[in-house]
Amino acid sequence: MLEHAGVPVYAYPERAARAMGALASYAQYRRSLSLPPIPGGGLGG
Repeated sequence: MLEHAGVPVYAYPERAARAMGALASYAQYRRSLSLPPIPGGGLGG
């Protein structure tokens, strides 16, 4: 159900944690560049 709705689904919590870490690193990188925020918060809206 979640996967059908486009929500990431991970088989193991370690993979989910790694993905969240990558998102945090990317957010920090974007902040370091002083880029404007992604419209809609990057959530497709």
